[in-house]
Amino acid sequence: MRTQLTILICLALSACTQGGKPEANLPSPAGYDINKPVKILLSEKLNEISGIRYDAKNNQIVAVNDEEGKLYRLTPEGESVEKAFKFSKKGDYEDLDYDGSHWYAVKSNGETVQIKNAFTDSFSVRVYPFPEVGIEFETICFDQAVGRSAKEAV
Repeated sequence: MRTQLTILICLALSACTQGGKPEANLPSPAGYDINKPVKILLSEKLNEISGIRYDAKNNQIVAVNDEEGKLYRLTPEGESVEKAFKFSKKGDYEDLDYDGSHWYAVKSNGETVQIKNAFTDSFSVRVYPFPEVGIEFETICFDQAVGRSAKEAV
């Protein structure tokens, strides 16, 4: 029930965002000018990534493959750090998030895969199915304040 409430709150908040042209001179994070974006050409094997997150602890970008249940670790310049890490069978993975200990990949049907000890031989996964059908999910985010993830449907 709490998960459904969190999802509803996320949906309500996303409906309140203003569309249109972004404001000029947006505030930028340290070391980056958001008004002068940097484009990085990724290798062809990364054509099907659908979600990315920055791993500050390791100064790496982690990406999830849209179809194959794989994670990739990349340098901020877009270079692969190692071969792909297979965590699950094929699926329609949409986004990825990290809570500081575990990675979470969300599928388009709302099913969430928790990945413990990713990028190791001793990894494990736990699948959290979504109880309803017919809802298309696109993103997931971990809310540090409440200590859990919220998915957003479209």
